[in-house]
Amino acid sequence: MPRVFRVALVPLAVTVIAASAQASTQASGLPVAAEPFRARASVVQEQPRQVIHVPKRIASDGSVNVTAALNKFINSVPNDSAIVFAKHGRYRIDGTILIKGSSGLRIRGNGSTLFARTKGSEGRRHVRVMGGKDFVIRNMKIVGANPNGGISNTKYNAKFETQHGIQLSGVQGALIDHVQIYDVYGDFVSVGPAHPSEGLFIPSRNVTIQNSHFERNGRMGISVDYADGVLIQNNYMGDCRRAWVDVEPTASSWSVHHLTIQNNTVGPHNLHFFANAGRGDNVGDIVIANNTAAPGARLGAISITRGQAPDAAGGYRGPYLIEGNVGPFTGFFFREAADITIRNNSLTPMSKDQSAVIIDDVHTIQVHDNDFSGAPRVFQVNDSTSKMSFDYTGWGNRL
Repeated sequence: MPRVFRVALVPLAVTVIAASAQASTQASGLPVAAEPFRARASVVQEQPRQVIHVPKRIASDGSVNVTAALNKFINSVPNDSAIVFAKHGRYRIDGTILIKGSSGLRIRGNGSTLFARTKGSEGRRHVRVMGGKDFVIRNMKIVGANPNGGISNTKYNAKFETQHGIQLSGVQGALIDHVQIYDVYGDFVSVGPAHPSEGLFIPSRNVTIQNSHFERNGRMGISVDYADGVLIQNNYMGDCRRAWVDVEPTASSWSVHHLTIQNNTVGPHNLHFFANAGRGDNVGDIVIANNTAAPGARLGAISITRGQAPDAAGGYRGPYLIEGNVGPFTGFFFREAADITIRNNSLTPMSKDQSAVIIDDVHTIQVHDNDFSGAPRVFQVNDSTSKMSFDYTGWGNRL
């Protein structure tokens, strides 16, 4: 259902409020942006019913491909169990480790590495968890076979773009903690549904990705396509071939809600820091807070652009809260979004001609108390809709 907006009949001049005026949106009579709900960390039961070690017959020295053997073993383990890998073992997997329909499975990597030596097929995922609930993977390293991962000039390889490090497909509760992923052709982590042809089409829910280190890939850093409740925190992620985090529902019936991206260190990446394209208006409760660019890196654009053809009709995405982020950046661009708050960021535009916030058919947006030193202006308004609604405001911003 389209949102209904309250229009404040005030002169255009008050849409940018000086810091010395100490004005507020309430005092001006303008609408106040709704604040999103933050995602919560996944709750993990640390005491499984049993602890099972990977059998010694499965080579842990990297000498042979053990994909089939690991799959057979892992999927034979009872629910509510912990699987412990050999300490600092090396397990060669040239196919997909597929974990399907498990409940309460905990993977304790013990410092081990899962690595691929062959290029593999388009359908390979290094680790894929389909369905099930309460999955945990900790202290594990995953290494793909992409020799040109990262932001090099080597051509993006669409043929292998879905070779993700970890893919969560319709999982109801997952924790990825102290995991390292390197040199994959696809995303480091992909969060979404299983394919309808696989008999399961529900969003992933209650996913936490934390305390992890990801470098050099061939597509997005983390993609979230159909999910409710995703927390991405305290990670380093760099050398992303495309966007750092990508939220791109494939169909207008897909949704992404309660996504929080906080306290991360942002390494080098191409394209956007946060890309929110795709179809439909069913995206909201997004928080992007306290992320910091690594030395020599920058935060790419934060871009929300609902209206991808052939899905041009629809309502507005939101709410969004963006606060406390630090580093050089390449701007905000919002189209067909509402209830946006941008506050207390220290973001230096990488171009002197770059407006801090570009809006196109955006409603109820407040931008205040940010340091945009070097930007020529706070707002650039590209459409008559936002101008006529008079409900975008800015105050206390430093240019």
